[in-house]
Amino acid sequence: MSLLARKLFKRSEPVVLTTNLIFENRPSNLPAKNPEEEQAREKPTRKWSLLLNARGAELKKKQRAAEERKKYEESVAACTNVWLKEILPEWHLVNHTKRVHNLWWRGLPPKVRGTVWKLAVGNELQLTKSLYYIMVDRAQDTLKCCKDNSRIKDETMENVRDIRLDVLRTFPNLCIFQESGPYHEQLLNVLGAYASYRPDVGYVQGMSFLTAVLLLNMEPADAFILLSNLLHQPCQRAFFRMDADMMFVYFDV
Repeated sequence: MSLLARKLFKRSEPVVLTTNLIFENRPSNLPAKNPEEEQAREKPTRKWSLLLNARGAELKKKQRAAEERKKYEESVAACTNVWLKEILPEWHLVNHTKRVHNLWWRGLPPKVRGTVWKLAVGNELQLTKSLYYIMVDRAQDTLKCCKDNSRIKDETMENVRDIRLDVLRTFPNLCIFQESGPYHEQLLNVLGAYASYRPDVGYVQGMSFLTAVLLLNMEPADAFILLSNLLHQPCQRAFFRMDADMMFVYFDV
């Protein structure tokens, strides 16, 4: 560093930013500016000040969002670790404890969501993945024949039509269940398989949203097995079969 630079560096006067100089009034030993000139000077400086404040506020907002996101990710990671190492290995011993109940209400981490749902619902019907593929083939045969009214019952055609309509309007903002979307065929297959497996229930509007959530967390065959067992529960069966008497019983509870 040169001698001149060292001298300048050691000066005790505070450094004044150029942005601060812009807002300084004319020195007292000089004549004041006329009002028009003063207003003309204040307009751009006021605009610059507002811009700086807006940018500073936006930066702070982004920093807070990043901090909150980091805390959330750390919380999810810690919760996932608890489920994987402490809850799932001992599921049949701890699934009814208060601790697990509280963890449920905090929300299941995405990594364990499908596994926990399958354990919680169970497979009382003893369904297999092979049955799912059989039901998918049967449903696809029905879809192919839907143009031949003489070969298909009206109720079956109504199920086919309702499934196609509901799949297209299932979580439309995600754009993943509509035609050409990655989950379109999977959703059609699972709903068609269930309607083929339970013709007494068939397809009921609303099933597509429930099935779509399952597909986001597990394979199609597992989604079919879980859906079938879930809708086999007395409460869900009453509502999806439109059993008015049983529905009122559950409403009263």
